[in-house]
Amino acid sequence: MDISINKQLIDLLLTIKYNKPYRRIAGRRIYIGEKKDFQSSYK
Repeated sequence: MDISINKQLIDLLLTIKYNKPYRRIAGRRIYIGEKKDFQSSYK
């Protein structure tokens, strides 16, 4: 399986689980539209 597609699926599952949109930037998952964006890392 393609790793990049796998990571997109993981981000999608996290979005569903936490009911918040996730966006991967520079290897980190961050919440979109929150001020703590760049302080958030993998959970």
